[in-house]
Amino acid sequence: MRGFSLLEVMLAVGLLGIVGIGLMMGLSGAYRAQEVNRSLVVGESLVRSALEQVRSAEYLETYGEFVFKRWEEAEFTIPRGYSVDIFTEAVCPEDPLAKFVVLITDCEFDNLQRTIVRVSREGRILSVVEDLKARR
Repeated sequence: MRGFSLLEVMLAVGLLGIVGIGLMMGLSGAYRAQEVNRSLVVGESLVRSALEQVRSAEYLETYGEFVFKRWEEAEFTIPRGYSVDIFTEAVCPEDPLAKFVVLITDCEFDNLQRTIVRVSREGRILSVVEDLKARR
């Protein structure tokens, strides 16, 4: 008897199919993980750029109201599909010795400004970072 029987061929093809499907699922998962990682890295870079822009800008007189800076005004490049929202507001410490900051609309010592940077991609928020800036 020469050659392979039909059962042996079918078994070999089935095993190759199972191995192939497993390999394709692994590659698909790796590709999705790479895309998620890329989005997070780009989001982090955009947050850093936005915070640097805020740090280099002059102090905004906001007095407790959020000021929204549109991304079209940004001084850095924003990739397609991403959006960067920058909010700022004046804050002042409740107690000079306190370690926390409380929002107050009428503040004698309005030397602090809170900035919130939000980066999103296709409607999904990737990162939200808050920072304080002191008037000098």
